[in-house]
Amino acid sequence: MPAYNYGWQPLYWLEAPRAVEPGTVVNVSGAFDNSLSNPFNPNVREAVGWGFNSGEEIFTGYLTYSIER
Repeated sequence: MPAYNYGWQPLYWLEAPRAVEPGTVVNVSGAFDNSLSNPFNPNVREAVGWGFNSGEEIFTGYLTYSIER
């Protein structure tokens, strides 16, 4: 992909930390915008499927947390 840009991989931070109870389930969801509206999409005609390569849709949700003692 000649126009590939890793800058599309943003991070999101809460404005303020949130306390959660032990056992709380956090669901993470995401979507790939393969439309003309996405200025970072190098080719809207190319089908994008899930995969492990960076040219494929590889959405992974990570959660960073700390434990207060």
